[in-house]
Amino acid sequence: MTSGASAQVDDNDQNTTDIDNLPKYCDYCKFLLVEELALETDYRRLHYGKCTLIGKLKQDEKGYNYLENVQINDMPSECRLPESCLNILLHMCNKKDFQFKSSHYYEIVGEVILFNNIKPEENDANFLTSRGIVEQVQFFDNVKKQEKLLKYFGENYKPAVNVWYAQPVARAGDLITRNLELRIMRQKLEE
Repeated sequence: MTSGASAQVDDNDQNTTDIDNLPKYCDYCKFLLVEELALETDYRRLHYGKCTLIGKLKQDEKGYNYLENVQINDMPSECRLPESCLNILLHMCNKKDFQFKSSHYYEIVGEVILFNNIKPEENDANFLTSRGIVEQVQFFDNVKKQEKLLKYFGENYKPAVNVWYAQPVARAGDLITRNLELRIMRQKLEE
């Protein structure tokens, strides 16, 4: 699931990858907010694996589909973002399988990936994930080289979701609120 994408970094300071510190693949569809993916700047901490998101679909002038955040009225006002202020790219290998309507709300099921903004044509063959980032960064002992590599990824890649399934939903804000409540309950049970 990781691509061979890497920055031009001198490999004299090589390190072996510490397998214990690699992200574990999430094998169930974890409910995430669009905001959680769109606001994460350290791609090593980005969700690794399957996910489900709910949001408002937007298509740009180039034909790319994005899932925008939904305002959640049950959130405290200091935590509430306006609707459609953040978005996440939806990557679809088989676009003909999806009949999206702009400005409609959808539940998306897929996998979190990093989309190459510089060479979008490479995205259909190779997916970079948070695990791929961690593997490549851990390859170097030198902190400056690690920072250079992270900067490269930050400038050239953006979080996206490789879409497997999509369905229209009604009352998206309420559905998000209920999913967040379930997530909190699961976390309390795990403690």
